[in-house]
Amino acid sequence: MASPLQAERTALLITTGACGLAFVFMVIAVATPFWAVVEFPGGVKRNNTGLVELRWHRGIWTLCSVTLKPRPNEFYSGATTGAMNSEENTSLCKSVGLRHHSTEELMQNPAIDTTSIDYNRSAAAFGIMTLALMVLGLAFSCYSIRRYRYMFKRLSGFLNVMAGACAVVCIQVLVTAVYHKKNIWSVRYPADTEFIWGYSIYLAWIAFAIYAAAGIVFFVFSRKRKGDSTRTDEEVEENAPVILGRAVLG
Repeated sequence: MASPLQAERTALLITTGACGLAFVFMVIAVATPFWAVVEFPGGVKRNNTGLVELRWHRGIWTLCSVTLKPRPNEFYSGATTGAMNSEENTSLCKSVGLRHHSTEELMQNPAIDTTSIDYNRSAAAFGIMTLALMVLGLAFSCYSIRRYRYMFKRLSGFLNVMAGACAVVCIQVLVTAVYHKKNIWSVRYPADTEFIWGYSIYLAWIAFAIYAAAGIVFFVFSRKRKGDSTRTDEEVEENAPVILGRAVLG
């Protein structure tokens, strides 16, 4: 039967491994443009370009539009399935818009949606903060497994919880940005438009859940043991109180 110390280290090792996997999930989520997907079953004809828009999907950084380009002397019938067999399918991605616009630019182009830009910049900022905190939490988690001092585990737990909190804020900001854009474009798209969430947002939710749980686990194992509950001499030495003061010279 494993000793309490071995059981604790095994639990922390598994938790840290899960955090590493969650970090990979969050990197994929932040990098991929599949947080939200909007599909148009019958397609939407763009008169200014002649393209037929089938769907668009977006992430933190980019917005991608999948369109059909009719071949010469062919007429678009409005049925997506038939059009896919007779027309060219193209995809175009562009930045979601993160640049700050001056007052002069806003006056010259009133169509600029500053609210969407603020949402996009906030989501990008929290995405970067989440990844940074995840790296710090993962580093301190690995270090605390090898050390007995309870403060290292508490610090690891705090960083993991903060990473999870930043992740959920990033998710919420991007969800709000998507709904804001959806409300603006509701008059532009047909009634049968289908709106779904992509795999990127689910990966972000999984990463949040793992880091939040990891923070709780590290806090549980960070309790300070005194007296008879201390299990090893090394733990007694590392958790001994440190008295700060001037050295007395003889």
